[in-house]
Parts: sequence; structure tokens; C-alpha cells
Amino acid sequence: MSGKDRWIIGLVAAITVIVTLICIAVVYQAIRRHRAATGTTVTITVQDKRADCTTAPPSCTTIYSDAGIFADRDEITAHKLNSKVPFDQLMYGGVYEVQVRGTRHDDLGQYPTITKILKVISQGHPNPATVIPLSA
Repeated sequence: MSGKDRWIIGLVAAITVIVTLICIAVVYQAIRRHRAATGTTVTITVQDKRADCTTAPPSCTTIYSDAGIFADRDEITAHKLNSKVPFDQLMYGGVYEVQVRGTRHDDLGQYPTITKILKVISQGHPNPATVIPLSA
């Protein structure tokens, strides 16, 4: 193999890498714009919350509220990599104003993601309420 052949192979490899990186950047920006367009602010009362992921530590959780079901998971496109922090801040019975992104797809099991807690309207309890049976 001559030096000219090596130079051509190197040039083709470099162009392939550059084109691949450009395609990744374009797709990333398209996803980010789509997610940003679906963002909204919602006031929720937390009824229940559960860690649904099997990874350790869990990187996604589900929040059940009076306004529906929301996910709290890490999302690179939303620049959110701390899903454990909002999950711990949301307490049972608390009322919060949250920013959410995404849409609900029942067939796919996807829920809007809580990206940020904007305001604490009423602080809740760290543990779910315990039902005390009435004595007979």
C-alpha cells in the first residue's frame, strides 16, 4: 500500500467521523427542540411515588398525583441528570408547582417527565399516611 492510498483511507475515515458527528448533533437538537416545545407548568398534589427502575440507584421513578401520573427520570435532552433529588423533595400530600416535559403515551407506558420543582405550595409528609383502623 502506497502513501497515497493511506492518505485517501485516512481522509475517508475523517470525513466519515465528521459526517457521523454532524448527524448526531442534528438529531440531538431536533429531539431537544421537540421536548422543549412540549414543556408546561402544572400544579400537583402528590398521592404516591414509586421507584420503578431496576438499576441501582434508580434513574427513573413514577409520581402519582391528582393531575395524573408523571415520570421523574434522567433526561439528557432536558439537561436533567439528578432525578433522585426531585423525587426525594416531593413528599406525600404536598402541593407543588412543577415544570414537566413530554406527553403521555398509554400504549408505550410513557408519562410526562418532571424536570423541575418551581414552587412548594404546601409541604407534605416524608412517609405515606398510615391508616389506623377504628376499634370495634
